[in-house]
Amino acid sequence: MIQKLFELQNEVNLFKNEFNPSEPAQIQKLFSTGRFICITIRLKGITKYLYLGRGKGYEGLYIGESLPPKELRIKDNFLEYLRKYLVSARLIDLKVDPQDRILIMNYKYMGYSGCMLFFWSARQFYLSNFYYKDFLEKKTLFLSWKGNVEVTNKAIIDDNQRELIENELLNCFVSVGRIQDDRMKNITSARKNISIEDMLKKELEECLRVTDSKKKKSLQRKLLKISTDYENNKKWRDVKSAIENSENSTIDLNDNKREVEIAGVVFKFADITGYYKRIDFIYKKIKKLKRGETILQERIKNSKEELDKVMNIDSALQASKAGIKVYTIDQSKIVRPIWFNKIKIEKTDEVSELSELSEVSDISEMSAISSFEGDKKSNSGSELFVEFKLRKNLKCSVGKNDRGNDFLRTKWANKEDLWFHMDGYKGAHLIVKVKSIGELSTHELQIIGSILNDYSKAKITVIPLVFTQVKNIKGVKGQSGLVTLSKQKYIQAEYEKNWRELLEKSLEG
Repeated sequence: MIQKLFELQNEVNLFKNEFNPSEPAQIQKLFSTGRFICITIRLKGITKYLYLGRGKGYEGLYIGESLPPKELRIKDNFLEYLRKYLVSARLIDLKVDPQDRILIMNYKYMGYSGCMLFFWSARQFYLSNFYYKDFLEKKTLFLSWKGNVEVTNKAIIDDNQRELIENELLNCFVSVGRIQDDRMKNITSARKNISIEDMLKKELEECLRVTDSKKKKSLQRKLLKISTDYENNKKWRDVKSAIENSENSTIDLNDNKREVEIAGVVFKFADITGYYKRIDFIYKKIKKLKRGETILQERIKNSKEELDKVMNIDSALQASKAGIKVYTIDQSKIVRPIWFNKIKIEKTDEVSELSELSEVSDISEMSAISSFEGDKKSNSGSELFVEFKLRKNLKCSVGKNDRGNDFLRTKWANKEDLWFHMDGYKGAHLIVKVKSIGELSTHELQIIGSILNDYSKAKITVIPLVFTQVKNIKGVKGQSGLVTLSKQKYIQAEYEKNWRELLEKSLEG
């Protein structure tokens, strides 16, 4: 569904009826389907679910009653970027551009102010994000269709001048289709609104591919094998009948034969001798075949039901609730917003030039993190990495070059240790001997960020960190210092110029 400007404004008004800027409004979790981003916001006594369309006919803001179905959830660099800046942030305001379909979200996180804008135009979805702590320090603007730019003008703008920032950011969208025409807000429609729940239900029907060929073939092979065993087990009746009439049959149970076939079932006697012992052995096997027939009959029934689920969407969804995944998301149905992936940093001196920024990117695809240039000739520990003590019995080490980064990950660290890197920058890797981020204080995280900042020669004051456990990192074959990540999370730290002195004081204390 494509919302018009007045419909977008109506949804924001509905949300603001329950949103009081003077009371805490915490952004909690973010999820994404192939068509919508879901932002959960905790207001006083209630949780709201804001759904943003990802473009291609799914455009606008919708207020939902719950999280999106687990079966539809996906992860991509767009979602990871939003999580990086919005999870745990405080919502300050939500408004709409009066001239075009642009949603403006002001937020604060750990002392930083941010203004994130979402724009739907020509079936595409665009994002901009401007964030800063102090206008005398670093200011960063990210445009999803161009990239990331560090703004270095010396103007001082406080929260009371937020509208000035918003106007400059709105101008950035002119190049991608923003219409500066008051007539846009007068366009109305009498069409019936469709709820987000109905749209998610439709997405379930259209985007889940439950005819998974690998799963289907595996189940068919399994069913064939069980059916063959079942037919063999059913022969116990013929075997029993043959034994009971053995006096009139040609069954030979003499000791000189080590195996015999009865009614298509082979009995191997091995060291069993004597007619009656062999008869007893046959009857015991008959009982096993009889029990097996009952068990295999139940297994055939279950396998057929599981195979049917692969061919039916409703059955697949029921199976997923029981922990059985028999579906896949059709990747061709995922809507992908405009996103720029090249890494580069450029600067500008004027806020008014924000709409003229060149092509750069804020984050990598996270498919690879590169290290920095350094001395790669020596294998000695002192030339590969530097070890610090954050406190008594808590060590961390930072790589001095590519080989040092690899050495830390493969030799120095345990699988449960935490690995840190400056997100979006080439440079050092740092590993701390803790299992979770909760074991580190804010002060220690600032020191970790400061160490990485200095050893990566980044020279920034707000340090974006990406971290995960060492077991979630894999090296890239043939490329020293290059790794791929999974289950990564993000946090920001403030640079401490005197971090070495702070380390010494913490150890003295």
